[in-house]
Amino acid sequence: MTEDIIEAKTTDELSDLLCAYCKANDLPFESADEVMLDVLQRMNKLRANWEWLQAFILRWDAVQADEDFEYAIAMRGEK
Repeated sequence: MTEDIIEAKTTDELSDLLCAYCKANDLPFESADEVMLDVLQRMNKLRANWEWLQAFILRWDAVQADEDFEYAIAMRGEK
């Protein structure tokens, strides 16, 4: 992939490469710096989603463990 960029000798060839790259990666065909900003924004949004989901999963596991513990105590008649 990088080899194609290095081998390109004209801006037309580079534009064709960018167009093909954007199509292959479902990106808008804009200038490379605009596409880069779009990708960075997507990365930030995905990271925020990942962090929220990670926190949710950790909390779910903790609450589930507490509920399981309380259920086990109740089943033994200790509470």
